Amino acid sequence: MRVFVAIELAPVWQEKITKATYPLRQTLRGKWVEQHNLHLTLAFIGEVKDTDSQVIAQQLKIAIAPIRTFELVLGNIVTLPPKSPRLIAFSFKPSADFLRLQQAVINSLKKIKIPASSLKPHLTLVRLKSPLFKSTLPVMPALNIKFTVNQLSLMQSTLTPKGPVYKRLEALKLSSKAPQGPLRPNIAICIINPKNEVLLIKHREHIKEYWQFPQGGVKTGDSFEQTVKHELKEELGLLNIHILKLRERIYKYNWPKKLIRTGQDLEKKGYIGQEQSLAIVKVNEIRPKLTPDPREAAAVHWFPISRVMKALNPIRRPMGKLAMVELNKMITKGS
Repeated sequence: MRVFVAIELAPVWQEKITKATYPLRQTLRGKWVEQHNLHLTLAFIGEVKDTDSQVIAQQLKIAIAPIRTFELVLGNIVTLPPKSPRLIAFSFKPSADFLRLQQAVINSLKKIKIPASSLKPHLTLVRLKSPLFKSTLPVMPALNIKFTVNQLSLMQSTLTPKGPVYKRLEALKLSSKAPQGPLRPNIAICIINPKNEVLLIKHREHIKEYWQFPQGGVKTGDSFEQTVKHELKEELGLLNIHILKLRERIYKYNWPKKLIRTGQDLEKKGYIGQEQSLAIVKVNEIRPKLTPDPREAAAVHWFPISRVMKALNPIRRPMGKLAMVELNKMITKGS
């Protein structure tokens, strides 16, 4: 599917923009965006798999969690791309809030290795069949239309002979209050065997058929290597391992309130989420002996790499994406 990140506009603002650009519509020939389709494009991603769209939505939701609602003002008419422009759009007047949101989106996509278009954020008005010389662009004053941004949308774009059809995949709301509190140091452990299968565990609290990597909190004074060995010994009875790679503090997320496990007193310690590192671990046997601690792992299963992302709990998929990228690199190099 073809996806992008957008700020959707209320019908009243779509109508105002259409009326304000009426003079341009009379002089410029091209494919004008229909009024009900007007939106602000923050990042164009392109073709992705269905599972990747879920990961993108979850990662964006986490990235924008600390960002409050704010007001945005449309800027001047611009042409894109800079060379041989075929698109006329409105820019935005820069503000600290908007730049923070933009950077959060860019960083969240980079973390899960999802490339996005380098085009500046914009509101597309018309697409042209041939490049436009800037000297031929009619002069139009800035509209100074101001509106409140309270959510992002992950959108799907389906190309048809009559033009693109847009569908909202997920609405990602900004916060009215920024969350306060520390993140718990944690490490996710991706274990691979000689058949290139990955070990996942099903936590005792998971009612649905969702799986996750073994993981554990990093205690003060412990190294990541010590934590990996301790967690695998205590949770799975796994001793003979080889740590192939460690990537420290690569992913942050806030816990949904309903998922905070008060039995571990995490909420009392003030944690609002986790800052995760990743360990890639190899075992020499296809089916090493495991003695899972039922308090931590109600079930264990070896999954082919191709099935890992679908099996993971949605909240675990951003880290899963990072792990699969590292794993595929190693397999390609013959590690």
